[in-house]
Amino acid sequence: MNIYRSLSKNAATGSGKSDDAPVKSQKIRKSRKNPPVSPPVSPPVNEPVNEPVNEPVNETEKNVYGLIYRTPGIKGPSIFAQISKSRATVKRVLAELKAKQKIEFRGAPKTGGYYCTKNKAGDH
Repeated sequence: MNIYRSLSKNAATGSGKSDDAPVKSQKIRKSRKNPPVSPPVSPPVNEPVNEPVNEPVNETEKNVYGLIYRTPGIKGPSIFAQISKSRATVKRVLAELKAKQKIEFRGAPKTGGYYCTKNKAGDH
């Protein structure tokens, strides 16, 4: 009967431990920061680039523009074949030239072609 009293007493308090069991002290961990492995290779760059690059033209862009200048109204597949570059490369260059407003596409998508714009006197 003595056993039942201690069980019911522990059950009433909500703990499954007996009162005479020692309580372990919890250790408090301090967070330590590890030192860096090695110093940075180069100092960080804090200065912004103030000089914009006006016209960085690569060889493919020059070739595509020159081809359109010499043969106005040329179609995309003809440009791919004559430049000997992939279709994706030529499409990207055409999009860049359109964004710079150096060329434009005139006509229907099936029958139209690319033309140089006349926005500057020394365009070519």
